[in-house]
Amino acid sequence: MTKPIQSVERATRILDYLADRPETKISELSDHLGISKTTLFGIAETLCQTDMLYKNPLSSGYSIGSKFIR
Repeated sequence: MTKPIQSVERATRILDYLADRPETKISELSDHLGISKTTLFGIAETLCQTDMLYKNPLSSGYSIGSKFIR
């Protein structure tokens, strides 16, 4: 079996968590997933650039993006 790519695995875990918890902040994601805030921020911002995540500019909470809502 091929060894999983860590960044893809982490991105998938973020998306799975946010599927049921919109408007989640980085600190909650970090606490629940056990991933550093810095790493989470980088992955989340990258996912925002591809519309897989949405970041509310007022609350800084992340939600599933429009790419999955279509």
